[in-house]
Amino acid sequence: GSREPLADFSRGRGYLVEAGGSAEEAVANWRGGGCSLAILDLLLPGLDGREFLGRMRREGDRTPVIILTARGAEAHRVKGLRLGADDYVVKPFSAEELCARVEAVLRRAGVPPAPVRIGEARVDLAGHRVERAGRSWSLPRKEAELLAFLARHPGVTFGREELLREVWGYAALPTTR
Repeated sequence: GSREPLADFSRGRGYLVEAGGSAEEAVANWRGGGCSLAILDLLLPGLDGREFLGRMRREGDRTPVIILTARGAEAHRVKGLRLGADDYVVKPFSAEELCARVEAVLRRAGVPPAPVRIGEARVDLAGHRVERAGRSWSLPRKEAELLAFLARHPGVTFGREELLREVWGYAALPTTR
């Protein structure tokens, strides 16, 4: 279904992707290690996604996990989060939304993000630098994150709430400005 287009979109954003279409492939990818984040569809052929996540957590694997599911009821979301998921995305969703959630989960987990290209410039989020034409400029961390976020969404206008959630990582929005 949507696995390959989503993997292609993620690769286009600079992520290295191992896409598995079955429980066996998911287990092999997980056992292979070196994964910064797992996106887990709860409807894996051959194994319930909740069982898979439970196995990961029981074996001490703290890899961040985002659950994908068609079940949007609060009880399903709560159960998935209590099993150890870091986020929960209900189908249908856009690739942009999922990538924004991946960025937020990786940011919270302390995983350095991939550099972002803006024309001939490169934004290095791990080093908080912008590089262009052989020159380099330092930026405060949040300014680099904001620049990279806006560069990933050319021509899109964002409100305060979206920026606070997506760049600053607020789950609940502050009441002060």
